[in-house]
Amino acid sequence: KHDAINLKGLIIQQNISEYIKYDTIVIPDSLLYKNVLRPVVSIDANAFLNCSTLKHIVLPKHLKVINTSAFKNCKSLKTITLPGSLTTIGKTAFINCTSLDSIIIPNSVTSLGDNTFENCTNLKHIELPDTLKKIPDFFLYKCTSLDSIIIPNSVTSLGNNTFENCTNLKHIVL
Repeated sequence: KHDAINLKGLIIQQNISEYIKYDTIVIPDSLLYKNVLRPVVSIDANAFLNCSTLKHIVLPKHLKVINTSAFKNCKSLKTITLPGSLTTIGKTAFINCTSLDSIIIPNSVTSLGDNTFENCTNLKHIELPDTLKKIPDFFLYKCTSLDSIIIPNSVTSLGNNTFENCTNLKHIVL
């Protein structure tokens, strides 16, 4: 059995974890705000902080920004598909998402914050966008299940401690 909720008419702001008891959330493409239907383009800082039961999330197709710590400590989060409209992922956005096992960052993303996937201990696979210029500090720190990564040709700067404590990392393709 899969508990799910479709959010309709809700502004997703800081730390709603006390209200989220479902394992699947679908964020709609648009929400009614002041009697006008508006696209959902941003998830605020700490919006889903500590949502321990959240396993799957479907993001809106017009989303541009995932702010700082938006999914921090979502320890059960296993799957999330990032839309092709996304441009920015804030620092610590997915820190301590220890069940997340795979992530594909779309080519639309041009900015990644520090510690984005820190301590995602089950992360085995990550695809970086061909447009990425800088991999930030502590980006994959303590991602102990990661065994290989391909660094796109577009990357000109590698942050401090990016792969520190990635104890299974055996292959880095440049």
